[in-house]
Amino acid sequence: MDRAAYIAMNAASEALRAQAATAHNLANVGTSGFKALLTQTEAVPVEGAGWASRVNGQLTPQGWDARGGAVQTTGRSLDIALAEDRWLAVQGADGGIAYTRNGALQLTANGQVLDAEGRPVLGDGGPLSLPPHSDLMVGADGTVSLTPLGSAANVRAQVGRLQIVEAAPGQIDRRADGLFVPRGGQVLNAAAGPVLVSGALEAANVNAAEQMVAMIEHSRRFELAVDTLKRADAYAESAQTLMRLR
Repeated sequence: MDRAAYIAMNAASEALRAQAATAHNLANVGTSGFKALLTQTEAVPVEGAGWASRVNGQLTPQGWDARGGAVQTTGRSLDIALAEDRWLAVQGADGGIAYTRNGALQLTANGQVLDAEGRPVLGDGGPLSLPPHSDLMVGADGTVSLTPLGSAANVRAQVGRLQIVEAAPGQIDRRADGLFVPRGGQVLNAAAGPVLVSGALEAANVNAAEQMVAMIEHSRRFELAVDTLKRADAYAESAQTLMRLR
């Protein structure tokens, strides 16, 4: 009965991992630019002493869904929706450069531009900061121009450009914190031409209905695995009882 119990235990464990990935997708339905996690199950030999006769199903990360989300108009000057295969550079917690498609930017009291998670947004010369202003505009090519505070309404000054790179899905990997980094340490090229739409945000590409159905399926598989584990334990106890009767 140990084989049945081990298989059921593995099935329950993998069902929980699949639930975690699905729950993460559902939790980010409202996160701008979020790319859904994808998973798959592979047959993996069980390592250990003895004859290599056991194989378990193991959940492995398949990557992320590269499809774009719907573009929603907000009218807010610091909201940007990036074009396909375009990525905004931000400064990660480790001080290095990472990339995101979440264009819900914010401005601190001292003029520093941050992303939706509070990370510094990078311009061509490093972290982007803006002087006091009365009006702000982000151009389609990523240039940031504004009307300095106290200047006439028709006065425009270009103060920087968002650092935006071009990368196909095969050139970039997703990190555990949701940011993306170049695969294999390769250098990404700066994106040219129109790279964004200002006053809009890209919605998450998560299909909430599909994810809810997947969550129910994972839950049922977990319950079935636990039930099988209980049955295997009961059968083992019955077998021990029979052995004692002898």
